[in-house]
Amino acid sequence: MAESSGCQNTIVASSMPPYPDIFLEDSKIADEIKCDILKRPWTSIHSYEFPVRVISNSTRRAKAKWFLEHTWMKYSKTTDSVYCAPCRFFGPKSGTSKEKTFGVNHVTDWSNIRKLIQRHITMKSHETSLSAADDFLDVMEGKPKSVTRQISSHYDKIVTRNRPIFEIIIETIIFCGQQNIALRGHEEDKGNFMTLLQYRSKDNDLLREHLVSHKLENIQSTNKTTYLSPEIQNEIIEICGEIISDDIVKTCNAAPCFGFMADEATDVDTIEQMALCLRFYDPSELRIREELIGFAECKATTGESLTESFLENLRAKGVIKNKMRGQGYDGAANMAGKYRGVQARIKEVVPGAVYTHCKAHNLNLSIIHACKEPLIRNVMNTLQEIAFMFDYSAKKLGIFKKHLANDNTSKDNIEGRQKLKTLCETRWAARSEALFTFKSAFSTAHAALGELSLQHGDSKAGPYQASIEKFDFIFTLVASEHVLSELVALLCLLQKKKCDLFVAADESKVVVMQLNDERNDPEVWNSL
Repeated sequence: MAESSGCQNTIVASSMPPYPDIFLEDSKIADEIKCDILKRPWTSIHSYEFPVRVISNSTRRAKAKWFLEHTWMKYSKTTDSVYCAPCRFFGPKSGTSKEKTFGVNHVTDWSNIRKLIQRHITMKSHETSLSAADDFLDVMEGKPKSVTRQISSHYDKIVTRNRPIFEIIIETIIFCGQQNIALRGHEEDKGNFMTLLQYRSKDNDLLREHLVSHKLENIQSTNKTTYLSPEIQNEIIEICGEIISDDIVKTCNAAPCFGFMADEATDVDTIEQMALCLRFYDPSELRIREELIGFAECKATTGESLTESFLENLRAKGVIKNKMRGQGYDGAANMAGKYRGVQARIKEVVPGAVYTHCKAHNLNLSIIHACKEPLIRNVMNTLQEIAFMFDYSAKKLGIFKKHLANDNTSKDNIEGRQKLKTLCETRWAARSEALFTFKSAFSTAHAALGELSLQHGDSKAGPYQASIEKFDFIFTLVASEHVLSELVALLCLLQKKKCDLFVAADESKVVVMQLNDERNDPEVWNSL
């Protein structure tokens, strides 16, 4: 019986699909694996026993003849599904659900499989993918150029001529990206991208001719390719982004482990996205790296939806998720929830991924909580309103600058600043700079408010002046500015890439001890 069982296991193993299962791959599929999947036939398919599933109250399973009739169809044992290898590797990644069937979306509906196959083989995208797969195999096998291409010397001349032009276009786009310069202006031909190309064409005859042909194309409405359209620019930017992302992921996957971080970011179209970052050690540079790998659009902000989005984006980027040993988010319930938050759900998939609440965010929340004291809250509100009043009126700001020019003490104290600073809405420790500016220019602000009230009849300036004259305001302003200034260095340290848990804990203890010592030291209060 033992020999019979061993023999049966050998038969089952030998009848398995001879090509790799792409749904077992944690990283992007290499060209060699694609080539193996496209070329290798499943000769022992009749010996393989496909699993049975209940579909519409009927038991169904995949059939060998499907694969024999359609060689493009491949089987995944992991998901018990079929897919079109050429469309999966070379087909469009977006489009209608019909276009994505068998390609982006694998098929498991055995009851409608024939209808889906007939629809798929008639689609233009499938024909294009089959052609792309053939070309890919030719390149991998080192076959010579086609006869048509060898005969067409004109084609080779066009390629030779366009390649250096295309390189300059790519370099210009990369330069704009590195300098954070927008490519297009209000008029396409007068944007930064086209202006830089015009500048570079001064000592490049080939590029100058190309730009002239681009102008003629716009005038004559011809279909000549110039690689200067917004669509091509966006495509080049996406390709550059993918290359950078792939390089980051490759280095991250080579590390023994990594940490995953995500935070909310809302773009200019008010679409909520999550910024995805990886933290890992790079042995080639001997340093810790924190790298942005992209944004995940949020269909919903529930823990379940965000977890699915994060894991799917990591898989799509090729990150080996099983190497995750840490995850860091803010303290919102959907992210940090013990049972249904993102951190708990990811820990179910990767048990070793320990969650850490961002320490800089923790410090910020502590400052916000401390600033809820009525005296501090009133000072903050009054200071913000006064800063806004001078900031958004040229006339009032002119009066402030006039008094500042005549007040040498304030001018020296505010260290070259020309106006009051408004309070930062998110980073509360950074408010120390606004408090310091107001404290240093207190006499100037007081005099400017007095002039606005008495000589210009400003109805708000008088009450503001009376508020800042109170002892409670002055005492709270000075004490708050001193305490917050002690926390700025710690906040900056907690945001550094090199900062680890031990350094964060040690430096936090130092700041706490310093504040406790100053609280009990009368000399500190006298100096304030």
